[in-house]
Amino acid sequence: MDLGEKQKKLGTISKKRVIIEAFKKALDQASFVLKENPELTFTQLYNRLQWQIEQEGILKTKLESERSLYNFAWLRLLNKPIESSALIRTFAGHNNWVNDCAFSPDSRRIVSASRDRTLKLWNAETGEELTTLKGHTKGVNDCAFSPDGSKIISASDDYTLKLWDTETGKELLTLKGHTYMVNACAFSPDGRRIVSASDDGTLKLWSAETGKELATLQMRNWEVFDCVTSYDGREICAKFSNNKLKLLDAHTEKKLLFSKGPMQRERPVFSGMMVS
Repeated sequence: MDLGEKQKKLGTISKKRVIIEAFKKALDQASFVLKENPELTFTQLYNRLQWQIEQEGILKTKLESERSLYNFAWLRLLNKPIESSALIRTFAGHNNWVNDCAFSPDSRRIVSASRDRTLKLWNAETGEELTTLKGHTKGVNDCAFSPDGSKIISASDDYTLKLWDTETGKELLTLKGHTYMVNACAFSPDGRRIVSASDDGTLKLWSAETGKELATLQMRNWEVFDCVTSYDGREICAKFSNNKLKLLDAHTEKKLLFSKGPMQRERPVFSGMMVS
């Protein structure tokens, strides 16, 4: 085989690779539809790929040849869908608002929290729904993986948090203590503690092993909308209904107030003790 033939063969291989990659991306993007309606495969692919024509036009030729074999009535889009080119796939399965989601530490799984009272665990690479976590009696507002990926914590409008096993989907613990909706939850970096934020005006710290309430920070009449821990586990940052953030020292119980003006210090109002 001379040089010209080799270059021609490589060019053909390159063109085929373009087609394969285009079809793979389109299948991933349409997987949430095809899961329930596989008979729409051609329609979905054609309507996603008809505008994606590379330099040689080989993809368009392939689509048109396949179209001639499709002998059923179908809907062809005349306008290009408004969709980000960054979209990889869509995960569909909840039947109400999805309030939150999180990647597992290894990025292979995704957990989602919904107003439909469930959490769902997904395969991030394929979009497959792995399991549904049921147990909350009202909408689920927040969710997070433990640092080792073995557990999931969830916060709900039913005033509770729940701890789940990611492998079995089994409910491990229910954390009770808040007196109103729980808006947010987070693990400490070592996975030993959980912090939660609630409309009852408190932040609570829990043992991730036993579910025991370790400490409560009463925030007067302000609902607590969100909470996160620092990477070293020494501080907690919380968002409040008065449009302010508070930075809390989890060990010394020191509280700093962030606002539009200069940083101010406030006297902490803790019950219990923060422990590492």
